[in-house]
Amino acid sequence: MADIARVTSNNLVLVRKNNSNPFERYMPYVETDKNTGKRTWYIDGKNTNIEAPAEIPNNEQVTAFHDACMWYTMLGNGILQGVYNECQASLVNGKFYISSGMIMFGGRLIEIGKNSHVEVNCSSFGDNATFCIKLEMTINEDDAKSDVGIYATADSSEKTDCLNGAGTYDIILFKVNGTSVNKVIPTLEPGIAQNATNLLGTGRIAGVPFDNVFKQENGKVVGVNYATEADVCAEARGFEGGDKNRVNENLYLPGRGVYLLQEAVLIRNYSPEIIESNDSNGSTTYSTKWIPFENSNSLSRLEGIYDVTINDNSISGSGAVLQTHKDNSTKYPTAKIPVYGSYNKETLKIDIPNKQLRFLGYSSDSKLKNVTVKVHLFGGY
Repeated sequence: MADIARVTSNNLVLVRKNNSNPFERYMPYVETDKNTGKRTWYIDGKNTNIEAPAEIPNNEQVTAFHDACMWYTMLGNGILQGVYNECQASLVNGKFYISSGMIMFGGRLIEIGKNSHVEVNCSSFGDNATFCIKLEMTINEDDAKSDVGIYATADSSEKTDCLNGAGTYDIILFKVNGTSVNKVIPTLEPGIAQNATNLLGTGRIAGVPFDNVFKQENGKVVGVNYATEADVCAEARGFEGGDKNRVNENLYLPGRGVYLLQEAVLIRNYSPEIIESNDSNGSTTYSTKWIPFENSNSLSRLEGIYDVTINDNSISGSGAVLQTHKDNSTKYPTAKIPVYGSYNKETLKIDIPNKQLRFLGYSSDSKLKNVTVKVHLFGGY
């Protein structure tokens, strides 16, 4: 669909015609006495009685283009926050309204006057249409002939490289989808840079010293010192509230006196051999050899186990360490071994210091086919 309703009106003004600053009335300028030829500085219509130097050659004067380059570099494109009604937009009965405000585009200031608005007729798009409201600016070699307009179009492309000099440029202000109006051009807030390439050292963000927020090394940002909220965080060494939620490398919270539990598989799909033997009383006993944890390297800081599950069925009495058994054998004289079940009767013994386990009392190996032992542990890392 072709562009429609191209609007230029007295309500829409390119402020930066014929001058290099929208605040020209506050800028010093020179007037020449016709009788004496004396050049004197004036500000806001008042003679300062300060003599001005000889007239600057045209090729050395600051033009509107030069000044626009500076303003664009500092501010970028956007609607100035707090000016009039900030170009609030609405779509009513096929007509698009933009209220008063100021727009910075390519370093030039476009004003929709106070207590006025711009109206664009969009009825030819029909209901539930999708289109854009664009600002078009034509820059002429003679800046007095430069002009602006606002129009509706189905074309969503932009031409914003205004620093190339004379030409016609456009930028999307709003996008319309049915009855929904979405502002596309950003809002330029006072005292806040839209883009910043150097905030290191004494720079501030929203009044907060840069170094309070970010870590820097050799002129580069390498981390974040503090964030109120983060959608994604690769690693955090502390939380709100000082050291209360600090976590040690063994997943212990010293400020709270608790560990973080984690699930671990000690053995997976393992079928141990049952060994039959006689105890000192001549009774027949059954046991397996000690079986190393399959992930013992990653459990180097394991301190305790909270509960145990075998083949996805919680064993009798699991949920806490039932007993602490001290093995009096020569090999493990001081190993504290939690015992799950009745000792020597279908019992699982877990040797935490040595990262191994064994089964006792299982007379039939049918119960120990493809055994998986999962635990919730603490202190492991």
